[in-house]
Amino acid sequence: MIQLKDIKKAFDSKAILKGISSTFESGNCNLLIGQSGAGKTVTIKSMVGLIDIDSGDILYDGRNFSAMSFSERQAIRREIGMLFQHSALFDSYSVEENIKFPLDMFHKEMSAAEKKDRVDFCLEKVNLPGVNKKMPSELSGGMQKRVGIARAIVNNPKYLFCDEPNSGLDPKTSIVIDELIYSLTKEFKTTTIINTHDMNSVMGIGEHVVYLHDGKKHWEGNKDQVIHSGNKALDEFIFASKFLQNLKKGN
Repeated sequence: MIQLKDIKKAFDSKAILKGISSTFESGNCNLLIGQSGAGKTVTIKSMVGLIDIDSGDILYDGRNFSAMSFSERQAIRREIGMLFQHSALFDSYSVEENIKFPLDMFHKEMSAAEKKDRVDFCLEKVNLPGVNKKMPSELSGGMQKRVGIARAIVNNPKYLFCDEPNSGLDPKTSIVIDELIYSLTKEFKTTTIINTHDMNSVMGIGEHVVYLHDGKKHWEGNKDQVIHSGNKALDEFIFASKFLQNLKKGN
């Protein structure tokens, strides 16, 4: 579980986060949605410690991350997995070397054989067995994303952060990635936080959805409630295209 309690952040006196509070339960896919500039990225960067908030609290299972020193935060960082928007694979590393990278950073006590076994296990989980020696350039965008997921879970994280996991993917591949993230969340009981613009993801795996608007939490609910929220700003975000507006009118 991760809790946000009235977190605030400003840059050069411009308020970006204006008192956001929410609870993200373990074993759930928790989605942050909203327009560009709404505060989603700053929220996620604050949660993983890339940005220090000005006030409020960020708690990991009761541990006040925001009040910790850099060295104290390292223990929690070992429990975090991160899937970056464009996978962020090292071009000069093989698939195996990319996935093994967090183990080399945080688990120096593991033997080479143990690391290899863990890499193989994660590749099996993302349905890419046997691609260890391939280079990222040899993989499709969807396969690269799955390698990114394998790297994100190689440390067996309690908390998984996904930044626009479907960015650049076709709709069919996006569904595959969503279903993979959902299944891994359930299997390993991770607290999964997903920053997304993709309404297909919201309607597919949005067990807990937080809509941010102008640095504030404007709505909170689940995928079954989001279409009929009655929130004007959320409706304008969801039904931005004429196609969806017409579809709503038809319903």
